[in-house]
Amino acid sequence: MFGTLVIMVAYAYLRVSTDHQDLDNQRHGILEYANHHGCNFHN
Repeated sequence: MFGTLVIMVAYAYLRVSTDHQDLDNQRHGILEYANHHGCNFHN
């Protein structure tokens, strides 16, 4: 009759360890990957 609804959840942890790294660049990379693979992203 009815199929099973499967919800997959993934979390991304963003961090920088030096002043030369940029959190926005990491966020952009993860969003680009998610969009390429058809994932939804929520803050």
